[in-house]
Amino acid sequence: MRHERMSGPGHAAADAIPPHTLTLLAQAWLAEDTPNFDAAGVCVGSREVEARLLCKTSGSVLAGSPFFTAVFAEVGCTVEWLHQEGATIGRCCTNILDVERFEEAGEEQLPAPQLLPALQTSSDSLNL
Repeated sequence: MRHERMSGPGHAAADAIPPHTLTLLAQAWLAEDTPNFDAAGVCVGSREVEARLLCKTSGSVLAGSPFFTAVFAEVGCTVEWLHQEGATIGRCCTNILDVERFEEAGEEQLPAPQLLPALQTSSDSLNL
């Protein structure tokens, strides 16, 4: 599967790891996470869903978006970032990945997957 780059203007930090390396890492992580049958995947199904990642703390720095994008590309998802890798996020909400399922009769909430990029607090030094 071909790795898709983040939407919008590029950022040097996001380009530091070659796309083929990100793809190999994502494949290895997914193989480790679900080496056999994935019962949760059967329960969730394969209908279209929309997800949003919300920042937990104002002044956080977005870190890990290339890894997040690579993993989600491997499972057939498209990721569109509103902020670039390394950007300081001004507003905050909560640090979860909301997955919404849209059905004809309304909306249904699904449990949030455990795949989240690292969000580091911006200060005099980054906590890496």
